[in-house]
Amino acid sequence: MRIIVEEEYGYKYYMWTTPFENTEDLIRWWNGVNPESITKAVFPVGAETSGKNHQRIFGGSWLPCNPEDIHGPGDGYMHLHTPEDSYLEIGEGRYFVDMENSDEHSTVS
Repeated sequence: MRIIVEEEYGYKYYMWTTPFENTEDLIRWWNGVNPESITKAVFPVGAETSGKNHQRIFGGSWLPCNPEDIHGPGDGYMHLHTPEDSYLEIGEGRYFVDMENSDEHSTVS
């Protein structure tokens, strides 16, 4: 599965080829992701490049892409910034990270 990823409100864009074979597995993984992983991915410490850092944390392959690709080929869209505002859109659903003590939750329109 290929997901177009926008990091930090347009700071960087990636095409993520996920390690998941289907939508259900990707959503299940996203709903269980540790919020700390998002912080470590978006705000890395040290000299590791973002793409390699994302790949180490989330798996799959992360390739930089152009902003105009955001509506291009892909199976879904992900916004990465902080655990509180990061989400995955796939199919008709928008899935937020499960945050303890938060009213945010996965939604399906």
